[in-house]
Amino acid sequence: MSLKPRNKTYRTYAVFFSVMLLVALGIFSTLEYISKSSLFCIENISVYSDNESDVSNIKKSLQDYQGKSLLQLHYVSLEDTIRKTFHVSKARVFRKFPHTLEIYVASYKPIAMIKLDKLYAMDEDLHIFQASKKQVSQNYPIVYIDDIHGDSLGKIRDIIVSYKNFFMKKKLQYPNIKSIQIDFQSDATLFFSNGLTIYLGHGEFEKKWQRVYEIDKALEKKNKELTFAYFFDDSAVKKAAIRFRNKEKVHDAGQEYGAL
Repeated sequence: MSLKPRNKTYRTYAVFFSVMLLVALGIFSTLEYISKSSLFCIENISVYSDNESDVSNIKKSLQDYQGKSLLQLHYVSLEDTIRKTFHVSKARVFRKFPHTLEIYVASYKPIAMIKLDKLYAMDEDLHIFQASKKQVSQNYPIVYIDDIHGDSLGKIRDIIVSYKNFFMKKKLQYPNIKSIQIDFQSDATLFFSNGLTIYLGHGEFEKKWQRVYEIDKALEKKNKELTFAYFFDDSAVKKAAIRFRNKEKVHDAGQEYGAL
């Protein structure tokens, strides 16, 4: 009985796959050895952020990563953990071979400080987070609030954004908002660094800023200074009760009137 010769094509494929398998096993073994060796272990952790408290806190939390392999690092999972744990807007992790882990963090940008048991910061997306020493030292409006909820926080944002839109984008000089009082009905009273007080009410904020600016300019021509403005409702922006004083005098003139 004679045996048929093996198919040459089959023999070629068998040799090829055997070689590929050996190469794959070799690569896997090499990577496994490298990952467990000290060749690419983490010796340095660098954190970059505009918030110094984030830098120190994140560094402390990552001490357990010292000595681990950069090759075994799941950086996407680490980025997600940093964002959720430290309430930052962005976190990017980079492996800088041979021994450095670099982390770049973008903090939320405050628009105001919220006074609760201590000062917290709030950004335009209504995130509330612990304020750093640097943020507290800057001239953000401090908000005193009777009942903190989504509507009241949204109102704070709308007031501050409308203020910036009207005065700052038009490059008009106006005093900074020093503090904001939000009452239980979510009505807002603003106190400015020059002593001006404005009761804004519920809405139509940019129209009210326009009206305040018009009144202020009309008084300035008479050498008078606006000290108080009260808007009765949103539908009648022109009906603002105001108080002013002569610039050369300290005491209020005590006069109130509506539209100029």
